[in-house]
Amino acid sequence: MQARLSAVGLGAGLALITLGLTVGLARVYHLEQNEVEHQGPLRPLADHQKAPGSTKLSARLTKLELQAGTQAVFEICSADGLRERWQDALGFAVFQLEPMRLMLRVELDAAHLEMVRRNEHGGCLQLGSGRVEEPGRYSVDAVWPERPPEEALTRVPIRARVLARQPLSGFDHWPVAAIALGGLALLALGWSQHPRAEGRSTSETGSKADAPGVRWRDPRPPYLWIGAALLAVVGVAQLPLWGPTLGLSKGLLIALLQVAVVIMWKVKRGTLPLSRPRHPRLTLVAACCACPLLVANARWALRFIPSSGQAPIETFISWPSGMLAFALLGALLPLVEELFFRGFLLGALLTLGTWPAAALSLLFFWALHLQQSWGNWGALWAILATGVVATGLRLASGSVLPGALAHMLYNLVLSLRL
Repeated sequence: MQARLSAVGLGAGLALITLGLTVGLARVYHLEQNEVEHQGPLRPLADHQKAPGSTKLSARLTKLELQAGTQAVFEICSADGLRERWQDALGFAVFQLEPMRLMLRVELDAAHLEMVRRNEHGGCLQLGSGRVEEPGRYSVDAVWPERPPEEALTRVPIRARVLARQPLSGFDHWPVAAIALGGLALLALGWSQHPRAEGRSTSETGSKADAPGVRWRDPRPPYLWIGAALLAVVGVAQLPLWGPTLGLSKGLLIALLQVAVVIMWKVKRGTLPLSRPRHPRLTLVAACCACPLLVANARWALRFIPSSGQAPIETFISWPSGMLAFALLGALLPLVEELFFRGFLLGALLTLGTWPAAALSLLFFWALHLQQSWGNWGALWAILATGVVATGLRLASGSVLPGALAHMLYNLVLSLRL
């Protein structure tokens, strides 16, 4: 009976995770297909006047296709920073083509010039933003009602830029919730198992990897296993993000590799620290209490530890599709990472001693996140703190489950920004 209930729980958890990932991947792809980051050519205004669609009173800067339901932002960028000499020289207009309809008109008066964002490369002015009600082709034009701008201005390189994205909806919470519920079901299943129920006894396997501080009978660490596993995972992690859909697929591939290593390790060694932790109620409370501490630490680090640049993951989640992909992975990866780093890797290194094994597994966990968060030192500090807490829970409980629970709850709180 117990075995049947365990099989049902395992099947339900995996089904929820599979359903959430399937629906989430389709939704990320749909969002990405409706996202536009369009930049017109950067060239002098005089050259724009020669473009098709220009008139004696206007210069066409760019045109593009927009889908209904997207939120569009229109802006103008100039190589000279749109300084004071542009004041009252001309204006900019956004038209819907076929049928021709004026959607937005902005004059370069003093008030708008004060809103220009300037740097060493020039300056950009946001003309406006709003929901696209009708699909079709749209254009951004420079316009002047009477006389054209002075010749000096017509030689300044200028371009139009359009960002369009479909905002996230309440539906987008459900795939993340399904994955989280599936993961929590698997954790609850493991918590209900009797210690060592998932594998053979220590006397049968000749190993004690699930008991912190106890060494393997074989005095040599399984370097081949460790090296091959880390090489495969790190190799895939070094691939660029390539956009939200492929970025999510890359994360899933890393997760599959880690799960495959864990399964092969279990077959080879016969045991993993997956059963109910020692002092299950106490460790459950500790895991739940660790979550708000990790959240508070992350908020403190992101606020007070300065960054030296924008991390790749920040660019990735700046679009709705990337934000949803990040939330989906955030619900899935805690369980997988704990199995890999605190289950397989820490156990495989225990022949070196408890603390060297813990330190090395923590170092590899932190290093795997370097590429995505490089430049955002507060985020890297938060990742390191998460690894320290999960490792401490693993050593104190003899199981990866408390660390996985704390890690998952922490990631879910971060995903609430959806």
